Amino acid sequence: GGPVLLGSGDFRFAFSGPAGQTYQVLASDTLRAPRSEWQVVGSGTFADTNVVFNDPEATNHPERFFQLTSP
Repeated sequence: GGPVLLGSGDFRFAFSGPAGQTYQVLASDTLRAPRSEWQVVGSGTFADTNVVFNDPEATNHPERFFQLTSP
């Protein structure tokens, strides 16, 4: 499935990439903010399974946008 807003207000989504490659999840309240102003809210290294990202801070942001970056 796609992104999900949980009953607690958390926002959850899943993604995948090449095993061994690193990633970062960035968030911003302003879609057009320069990338340097986006906050890193998660990071890790891809394995052989999907990464499930859960943002418990989403409930504190009326609008929140996410970017996934990987070299």
